[in-house]
Amino acid sequence: MIALVIDIETIPKGEYNPAEYEIEFTEVCTAIASPSPEPEISLEDVPDSGNIKDEIKQLEFRQKKLIQMNKARVVKFQAEIKKYEKATATAQAKYDKAEEKYNKDADKFMDADMKDWKGRSINDKTSQIISISVKLGDNHVHTFSGADEHTNLIGFLCWFSDLDVDIRDILWVGHNIIGKRGFDFNQMRSKLMSQHRFYEDPYGDLAREHLNHPLFLPDWASEYPPRFITWKPIDKQEKPVAFDFMHHLPSCPSTFVDKEGKTRTGKSLDVILQHYGYKGKEGGPDGSDVYDLWCDGDLDTIVNYNKDEVEQMAEMFKNLPLWWK
Repeated sequence: MIALVIDIETIPKGEYNPAEYEIEFTEVCTAIASPSPEPEISLEDVPDSGNIKDEIKQLEFRQKKLIQMNKARVVKFQAEIKKYEKATATAQAKYDKAEEKYNKDADKFMDADMKDWKGRSINDKTSQIISISVKLGDNHVHTFSGADEHTNLIGFLCWFSDLDVDIRDILWVGHNIIGKRGFDFNQMRSKLMSQHRFYEDPYGDLAREHLNHPLFLPDWASEYPPRFITWKPIDKQEKPVAFDFMHHLPSCPSTFVDKEGKTRTGKSLDVILQHYGYKGKEGGPDGSDVYDLWCDGDLDTIVNYNKDEVEQMAEMFKNLPLWWK
């Protein structure tokens, strides 16, 4: 048997239209009026003392009283200023806290919206294949990439049809490629069957021919006995159809930590590769970065990442001690 290692990269189909955060921000404090100084008191505003009869002493009393009244006016104004500044600082702090919470809630909403949008790349009905990398045996990696999914699939089918290999001798190798929740083949099968253009162009026969391969048949996982996809086939005379790194390496860790620091269930390809002594992603991009790279116009990085995964899977599979290889 000859191994054909495959890996695809997808992005959400269409253009991202961010949802609007419909909750309006309301201020949590009312405006606080700034204090204004009272007008300066003049001598005419100071009343006479009823107990003083002498005019000179009365004048001295009023002048002294004037100084006291203006001083009290200034002290009162300064106290109002301090009260205003304290009240303003308290109100501003409440406003800033409310605004910060609003912005965080809005950011969480937008992050969730973007996460939901990126999640469309997993669903074969809402995704678009932008890169397909394959490696047959010891040959170099072939990649079919670009914005036109149809062209990528046709390129793969043409390459596949030109192989000088009996299709029955091919063992498909990849990560999470098989089963009802498998990624790569479910994506490709669905698109090959749904894009009617395949049946309207010169490659129609080619598409129909390869749709008959077990990996592209509807519900193929249920139609083919488990012995084709288990670690040790029941009948050692039968050849397995595919080898899946996610399902056929029971000794690998079954959980991993994602980029957000959250522990997730499943066998990440990066964890599997590193578990067996390969470099894995080494801090480089992973599947969650593909859409961002695409938006930045960096198809080269996506293709290199796609190729590198295929190369590492091919090298690792080559060194696995499997009796039926």
